[in-house]
Amino acid sequence: MSNNNNGVLPNEITTIRDILVGPQMQDLAKRLDNLEQLFQEGTKQRGDMQKIEETKRQELLNTFNTRITEAEQTWKDKIADIEKKIEELRDVDKAEMGSLLIEMGKKLMKESV
Repeated sequence: MSNNNNGVLPNEITTIRDILVGPQMQDLAKRLDNLEQLFQEGTKQRGDMQKIEETKRQELLNTFNTRITEAEQTWKDKIADIEKKIEELRDVDKAEMGSLLIEMGKKLMKESV
């Protein structure tokens, strides 16, 4: 066995290093593993949240579109009802106007006789 590093064998250096910093290295490795696991969980949760948010956004958009369509149909129906009532009033006005003209014509005929 040859001595290098001032008479200390290489496997002895490893043993000494493990004795001096081994527990610290193990603690750092555990902490790094925990951080990696937390990061992976956070990434998964973020992906899940994005999926949920997209689903909710799509639901809101669908609800909005449905309500807009319903409101549009309601307004169209109301406008059609108003137009129908206006037409009915026009017919009544025309009939009343016709009756008035007939009466005026009769009065004029009586006066001229």
